[in-house]
Amino acid sequence: MKKIMDKAMISCECAGQLIEKKQEMKLSLADRMKLKFHLMMCSICRTFEKQSKLLGEWLEQQSEFPSRKALDKLKQKIKEQLDDE
Repeated sequence: MKKIMDKAMISCECAGQLIEKKQEMKLSLADRMKLKFHLMMCSICRTFEKQSKLLGEWLEQQSEFPSRKALDKLKQKIKEQLDDE
């Protein structure tokens, strides 16, 4: 049981990285479980996750800060134009 706990426990630094990564892409099942387990025990990281999410949403609403989806659409449009030429 101790081996399982040691593998499941991650540091706050690692949890913070996973929280940020989660905003950009889907986490693997192992990473989701590690983060969920950490967040159950760490109120500081839960607060960080909420603040990070709010900040990300606010930034996406700013007109000069394009969202990930907007950037992906722009890349696709450029690629299509290059293919046409």
